[in-house]
Amino acid sequence: MKHFRVQFFILVAVFIPLATLLIIQLARGYRFDWQKKKFTPRGILVATSVPDGALVYLNGQLKTATNNTFFIQPGSYLVEIKKDGYFDWKKELKIEKELVTKTEAFLFPKATGLKPLTFLGAQNPSLSPDGTKIVYSLSLKEGENAGLWALDLIEFPLEIISKVPRKIVQSNQTLDFSKASILWSFDSRQILVSLGGQSFLLDPGQFTPNQNLINISWNIKSIKESWKKEQEKQFQSKFKKLPSPLQEILKDKAANLIFSPDEEKVVYLATDSAKIPSDLIPPLPASSTQKEEREIKPNKWYVYDLKEDKNFEIKFSNSNFQFSINPTWFFTSRHLVLAEKEKISIVEYDGTNLTPIFSGPFENSYVFPSPNSSKIIILTNFGQPPDQLPNLYSINLH
Repeated sequence: MKHFRVQFFILVAVFIPLATLLIIQLARGYRFDWQKKKFTPRGILVATSVPDGALVYLNGQLKTATNNTFFIQPGSYLVEIKKDGYFDWKKELKIEKELVTKTEAFLFPKATGLKPLTFLGAQNPSLSPDGTKIVYSLSLKEGENAGLWALDLIEFPLEIISKVPRKIVQSNQTLDFSKASILWSFDSRQILVSLGGQSFLLDPGQFTPNQNLINISWNIKSIKESWKKEQEKQFQSKFKKLPSPLQEILKDKAANLIFSPDEEKVVYLATDSAKIPSDLIPPLPASSTQKEEREIKPNKWYVYDLKEDKNFEIKFSNSNFQFSINPTWFFTSRHLVLAEKEKISIVEYDGTNLTPIFSGPFENSYVFPSPNSSKIIILTNFGQPPDQLPNLYSINLH
């Protein structure tokens, strides 16, 4: 019995380390190759999609469905994710041994729904800095509806009734707010409304009667300077996260810098040629293997990923079209919204998967992504006579 116990303890002492080593190797992606009679390394592909339940193809062969994880031989693969009713997602991915590569495919529907958000018209809509509200005006000819209106863009899962616009101030013969200029505060809590030598601070969340309006034109310069200073402070806190050499390049040779909602990427327009140095930050395992452009050229748009030290060119579908508005970040922080003449597209930050989501007339300067990534808001007189005021519509993406 004593001899049996010794053998048992020796067996356990050998088995546990071997089993632990085997589990570690399996977790790292190693699998037994029956032809080579040994364990060989694999790469790990995590295939995710929104919505899920899409089919995953590797080099044209169906492999699995999202959301799923599987092990494959290291190498380059054409990964395609397909779902009925949605545009295909495809990308060349390099699978490396023992590393995890994610698809993170956001699928857009082929048939998008167009829903009116306003019915009486919407003049000069203005989006709040946080992207959660739009303020617009109606002229005096709209009678009791004339004035400034606000529309909330945030929707919560349990809301049954859709958001409706609310009036925040009434126009009259003395104060026609359809002719006013609107400036948002840096925190999106107030708007500065100026017309006819008068200025008012309004809360876009509530109605302000005309008798409660206070002319603050005497203090308007101080307010604007304060808001501008705070906006610059917020921008600089994001800008300083960029590598120092890139900061110098963007200061002198770029314009229209816009940070993504997660502040991990920045889109910019190059104004002069420059070369972004390599290895500005330590490389991350399983970082993007998409083709990047570190030599920037004038009048081209780029996205720099400060998490992975990658710089990608954003190419529009019509390279000869001169765009009147800048690319806009979709709230996934992985996509940009591109507005061209009678066409709106969405493209991934690395320049892949350019997807058309709307074709038709719209006001080029008014394209607003919704905060929950389910809609694009546009201004258009779609289906109405040309002389009629345009309305705000949502392009539903779910």
